[in-house]
Amino acid sequence: MAIGNPIKQYRLVVPLFKITIRYLAEELAEDAQAGNEDKKTFHTGKLKLKIQRIKNGCIYVLVACGIYLNSDIFAPSLIRRVMGKAKMFKINSISTFANVLQNPHYTIPFMINDKGEEVDTKGKWRDLLFEGRPSLVLELACGKGDYALALGRKYPNKNFLGVDSKGARIYTGSKTAIDEQLTNVAFARMRIENITNFFAPGEVDEIWITFPDPFPKKGDAKRRLTAKSFLERYRTIAKPGAIVHFKTDDLPLFHFTKESVEENGLKLVYYKENIYASPLDFEELNIQTYYEKSHLANGRTINYLQFQL
Repeated sequence: MAIGNPIKQYRLVVPLFKITIRYLAEELAEDAQAGNEDKKTFHTGKLKLKIQRIKNGCIYVLVACGIYLNSDIFAPSLIRRVMGKAKMFKINSISTFANVLQNPHYTIPFMINDKGEEVDTKGKWRDLLFEGRPSLVLELACGKGDYALALGRKYPNKNFLGVDSKGARIYTGSKTAIDEQLTNVAFARMRIENITNFFAPGEVDEIWITFPDPFPKKGDAKRRLTAKSFLERYRTIAKPGAIVHFKTDDLPLFHFTKESVEENGLKLVYYKENIYASPLDFEELNIQTYYEKSHLANGRTINYLQFQL
């Protein structure tokens, strides 16, 4: 079956393989992090996991090529295999949770609620998820929502929204919030680079960024959550003078963040490397995420700073 110019085919396949490689790297990193919680289980199944991830990556390419070829023989069964039953269960489950709103695709400018309805969220988060209670604190790249949950328990009169693009991770936090009846904790599945599509100017009171991907390669610097473009987004959605909390084990990223804050004319309020080397200055820093516990178990130090928008 002829499908067009070979150059066009080449331009399709290369990005697909790049997506596949990124997918494999993310999945293996996530499994490795989980392995720090249960090393015996991880090392026993390490080879099997790697083989499965490679298979999954190849299937992703086949699915995409099948769609490109306008062939319907690939998609349904292969997508099910790629996602895995457990991950599919989690992703399907959060679509039924009243405390989760999801952006179905990064090109679509609206969210979907648990009833499958399109929702315009700009300026409406408190009414949609928090019964109109004042305040809105974000945990960006929240993963399983450890900080949002812990802060929600500690401050029942404040609202906390965990934001992440990974549905399977959000499942853990949103299910915990439901089980514990934490009505002041909710989650949003979206890409953070699109955050200004879903929040009104000045709608956010405070932001936490804990252990984001450091994107260590120089060419990926613009993808770091404290790069200039992201700081501009936060400045748009947050109230003037709002505090951003940043916590990481990655020292180069920590230094990058300090420089980015200062270069963009923002006020650095607090800065400390290796926070556990002395008594903590803020009790909220006692909260340790899933990833932080893994980093500490591996002997890494934790760093924290605050800056003002």
